[in-house]
Amino acid sequence: MNEKIKLLIDQVNIKHEVGDNCRMVSDQELEKFALLIAQECAKVCKEHKEMYASLAASDVTFAAMTTAASVCATEIEKHFGVE
Repeated sequence: MNEKIKLLIDQVNIKHEVGDNCRMVSDQELEKFALLIAQECAKVCKEHKEMYASLAASDVTFAAMTTAASVCATEIEKHFGVE
C-alpha cells in the first residue's frame, strides 16, 4: 500500500482489523477518509498554481488548459503512487 494512503488511514484512526489487509470501517470513517483524499488532491493542484496563473495571464487556449489539467492529474497520481 502506498505510504500516502497509509498516512491517511492513520489520520482517520481506522483500527477495526478483521484479518490480513481487511478492516471494518464506519460510514463516518469512510467519509473522513474520502475528505482527506479530496484535500490531498486539492493540495497537489494548489502547489502547481503558479503554472496555472501564468496560463491565465497569457492568451489561454483550450490546449493550454487541457495541458494544465493533465499536469495536475499526473501530479495527483504520482502523489498517491498510482501507476
